[in-house]
Amino acid sequence: MWKRFVMLSTVITITFAASNVALPYFLLYLKGSLHSLTAELLPAQRVAVEFGVLTSSFMVTRVVVAFLSGFIAERVGRKASIYGGLLLYLITGLWLIFAESYAEVLVARALQGVASALVWPVAESLLVDLVPEQKTKALMFYVMGMNVGMIVGPALGGAVLQASAGLPLGVAVRTPFLLLPVGALIGLMLVLKIPDVPHAAKMKVRELKAKVMSALYVFFFNGFVNGFAAGIFMSVAIIYIMQYVTSVPLLLSALIAGAGIAGMLLATPLTRKIDALDFKSKFKLFLATGVLHKLSTALVGLTTNYWALFAVMTVQNFSMIIAMPLMRSLQSDIIPREVTAKVFGMQQASFNLGMIAGPVVGALIYNWLEAHGHAGGLTFVIASIIGLVGVLSFLTIDLDELKEAAGLG
Repeated sequence: MWKRFVMLSTVITITFAASNVALPYFLLYLKGSLHSLTAELLPAQRVAVEFGVLTSSFMVTRVVVAFLSGFIAERVGRKASIYGGLLLYLITGLWLIFAESYAEVLVARALQGVASALVWPVAESLLVDLVPEQKTKALMFYVMGMNVGMIVGPALGGAVLQASAGLPLGVAVRTPFLLLPVGALIGLMLVLKIPDVPHAAKMKVRELKAKVMSALYVFFFNGFVNGFAAGIFMSVAIIYIMQYVTSVPLLLSALIAGAGIAGMLLATPLTRKIDALDFKSKFKLFLATGVLHKLSTALVGLTTNYWALFAVMTVQNFSMIIAMPLMRSLQSDIIPREVTAKVFGMQQASFNLGMIAGPVVGALIYNWLEAHGHAGGLTFVIASIIGLVGVLSFLTIDLDELKEAAGLG
């Protein structure tokens, strides 16, 4: 049963990420600054702020709905919540195909934030309830599915853009937007046979033991800080690559996808052994890979060489593939299943809250650096330092006291 959740996370992430690749090109087209999809380099800095605002609009709606997702699931049922989100993905994907202005793109993007919040926190809580004896393994593969989507999606989006280069420009830049409605339809079919589990919470989050609540506050703080840092990175990563490394869609997508695949291949042998680790060992591995991820993030902006960037992004993806499932697993270990939906929703809301400001701040920093004759890549160094604060905050947790409070022995 959990494999359907993995397929859902993979399919939606692939088609959503594929659409994202087209956005900078589409924004340049709307501004009249795009004349060819095969140009070696493009003036992507002209849409850096607009692209950042799109990401923030997505996160503004996502943070509000994600915080409420556990409560929504209690009222309407978790499958109904997931269905609603998938239908919004379908509608907004179609809307982007026919959009003629930045305002339309902005509204569609905001509604996709609602869709995301209705689907993912609720799906994670339902997954944990359906396979409690395999929750760590299931969560790991669920997150791995998203990672696969983030790898394959940009490659697919870039390939579709490249293949569409011979079409009229107004048609070609919209072609990748067709993928999201298709993914949403597949997602609806996957959810159809997943059973719902009545979600009647027997306890409130604030009723958790003090040590568990203290640990959750650290998770939430890290989520916010990591979201802020990730927002800075995500808002300018493609812009930086297009400006300094390559703007050729196929090469750009190959860089992102190839580094992701390489990182996954490096991580696979380790992920097979994680289930055998005890709580403390998983915690230490999470810290180590979290620090490695932030350091590699800083290095992204210190090179303009294609293959050097490929190597750095491989390390970045490797560490993320290990750290993200570990964080979800650790959090699910210390909370009772009755509050899983609410805690997962709060965790995503914390991350999304950071992502609201991060993209705009990242775009503004990037533009300021460029305007004053500095390398825009220094933006990634700033994001790395901020992210490290979140990771190192976990050192404040007393693991022995937390294990006792959570009943882990």
